[in-house]
Order: sequence, then structure tokens, then C-alpha cells
Amino acid sequence: MSAEWSSTSIADCLAASFSGEWGAAPKATSSNALVLRSTNLDDDGHVELAGGAPRVIPKGKLAQKHLVTGDVLLEASGGGPGKPVGRVAVFNDDGNGPYICSNFFRTLRPSPTTDPAFLAWRLIHLHRQPAIWHYQQQTTGIINLKVADYFAHEIDLPRRPEQRRIATVLDTIDEAILRTEQVIEKLKQIKQGLLHDLLTRGLDDNGELRPPPDEAPHLYKDSPLGRIPKVWDLDALGGVVPKAEYGISKALADSGAVPVLRMMNFADGEAHLTDLKFSDSPEARTTLLQPGDVLFNRTNSIDHVGRTGIWRGQLQAASFASYLVRLVPDQDRLTPEFLNRWLNWQPTQVRIRRWATPGVHQVNINPTNLRKTLIALPKSVAEQARATSALAESDVQLNAVQTELAKLRSLKQGLMDDLLTGRVRTVLDGGA
Repeated sequence: MSAEWSSTSIADCLAASFSGEWGAAPKATSSNALVLRSTNLDDDGHVELAGGAPRVIPKGKLAQKHLVTGDVLLEASGGGPGKPVGRVAVFNDDGNGPYICSNFFRTLRPSPTTDPAFLAWRLIHLHRQPAIWHYQQQTTGIINLKVADYFAHEIDLPRRPEQRRIATVLDTIDEAILRTEQVIEKLKQIKQGLLHDLLTRGLDDNGELRPPPDEAPHLYKDSPLGRIPKVWDLDALGGVVPKAEYGISKALADSGAVPVLRMMNFADGEAHLTDLKFSDSPEARTTLLQPGDVLFNRTNSIDHVGRTGIWRGQLQAASFASYLVRLVPDQDRLTPEFLNRWLNWQPTQVRIRRWATPGVHQVNINPTNLRKTLIALPKSVAEQARATSALAESDVQLNAVQTELAKLRSLKQGLMDDLLTGRVRTVLDGGA
């Protein structure tokens, strides 16, 4: 720690602190207030004021406890398995209050020598350290913060000008993360819209989206699935996927000759190689995956049954477990890429889950029933390839932004570790 920093308790950083209130059911009186609850905070120090619950707060308490900009909100009750209490955020008044905290929170009002944003960042950093577990206690099923012990925790504190600079650096990168998250959400919406258009309208010979049916009805025909392009086929999935193969049912181990993919190895239509299991059985050698194989999750919870992914040959040899089914399309009529996209499309997921039959803690979709599901698809595999190529370009763009987000989050964590401990100093005009 720099000689210009001092060690002080959290309590000594505060001008005041007080518990929250819940109040009574709202009435049409001037004493109504908006109460912020645990659901109004996220794990990264952000407050969503729009979710405040209107309650009646006695006027005396309201005058004493309403929040002002710069108050630091500390979660003092709640938590859960593996998730400690102690989340923190800075309050900024939006003029729609008054606001107070629920009784699950404490309001911390920083002293004049303590920058509110710096204090919040320092306490967020504490919440992510193992030390936070020393300040937890459980009573009647609820995890509470041992507030007195927490307040006695010592933190390293620079003078206020440096506190402000540190907070500004962290606020800036946090804003960049929020903007990047917004871009990702927008790209996801665009991708879903593109997927819907490609799987209902498709691309013409020029690679352009066909106009919708209400604009060009002559390009479409009626079907049990609604209006589909005239140049598309309607078939049961079994008509274009003549074969479905089960994976191996042998016991799996943490090591062995052949990696075996399981249900949890698929997400967002792709295979992931985390937490692989292995098999030495001969059966594993006879069920090796080939690039382009489409695997369907036939047994899981209702929310995850039907999860599908495509194998891209990430490993030289790999097999798959019995809860997965390899769907083998007739590639003269249906490309594996198009099949994978279609199976992961939300309307398809809704329809195939109608075949789900209950089991013990899980549901099952029998591949025979699955292949009764109707599919509308371009007669031309070239059009299918154009559609999946357009979606792949969308994936590349989305993945690039997600990679940037991961870098920003890593940078934020590194800066928190360095700046909030004084290991790296912020400098202004050649001094601290």
C-alpha cells in the first residue's frame, strides 16, 4: 500500500447508515414512497429504479430514510447457496421518488472525505473476495450480513481526489461493458428476426429475402404450417431424415480412449468440449461422430429436451451418449446445417416438445415421434446453403462482440484488483 493511502474501517468511511423499511400497502396519500428490493440490484453494482414497489411509509421515517444521490445501497439480507449477501450499488435519484430501501438493505451515506462511487467499487470488490464469507450468518432460513463485523472490516483508502479518479476509470469501463451488452442484445434480436425470415420466406436465386406473403401472395402456397414459398417442400421430418441413431449406453469415466459427448456439451446449436467423459468400450469406436453430424437431446427437463447441436470435428475421434440421437438427413434434400438451425428455432422447439412424454424427473421425445413433425424446407439445397451462410455471418458478428465483452470484463476485474488496492496508481499532473 502506498504511503499516501491509509487503512480505515468501512464504518469510518460513513457519515451515517440506517436500515430500510417496507411499509404498508400503498394508498393515495403523499406519504407513498417507492421501495427498492433485492430484485432492483444486479451483481455488478447497478440499480434498476423502475422496479420499485409503491408502499406507504410513515412520514417521520420517510423524512429520515429517503435516499439521496450518492447513497450506497448494501444488501444485508437474502443471499442463497453459494451466493453471499453484501451486494452494493450507488443510488442516483431520477426524480420519480421518493425512494427508500426495503428492510433487506442498509443505506450507507459516505462521509465528506469518501467518494460514493469509490466506496461502492471498493465494497463490490470485497463482495467478490473470499473474506465476504466471514460476514455471513444464517437465521431462520435467511442469510444475513453480520453488519457490525462487516463495518469493522478495514479497507485501504487514498485521498478523495484519487478516489474520484479511480472511480472514474472503473465507471468508464463499466459503461463500455453496458453499451457492449446492449449491442449484443440488439444483435441477438436481429439474428432471431433473420432466422425467422429465412425459415419462413427464404432467399431467392439472387440471395435476397423473398417479400412476405402479404406483399407477394403469388410466391406462396398454403400448408398446414401456414403460407410457405411455392418452391419449398412440406414433409414429415422422417421423409428427409431417414435414419436416427442412438448413442452408447455404457458407463462413462473421467478418462479413457474415446471422448463421449453428453447433453450438457451442446448449447446454441454448437458442441462444447468442457467436462467431457470417456469410454473404453468397443461400442464407442463403432459410433464415432463425423463432421456435420446433428445430435438431438431426446431426454432432459422440459426446458432443455430437444436441444440440438452440430458436430464440427473438433476432435479426431469422439462418440456420444445414449441420451443423444444422431439424426442422419438425406443430404440430397436437407443439409445438416439447415436441419440444425431448424431444430433450434423456437417455433420448432415448441412443436417438437408436444411429443414429450413424462419420465422420472425428466421428459422424453421419442425419435420416431420426432420424425413425424412437419418441416417446410427449400427444395433446393443451394437455397438452404445460402440461408445457413447468412446465419453464419450473423454468428461471426455476434461472436466478435461477445469476445470483446469478455475482454472488457476481464479488464474491469484486473483494474479493480489493481486500482482499488493501490497496486497501480492513477496519476494527475505528475502526482497522485
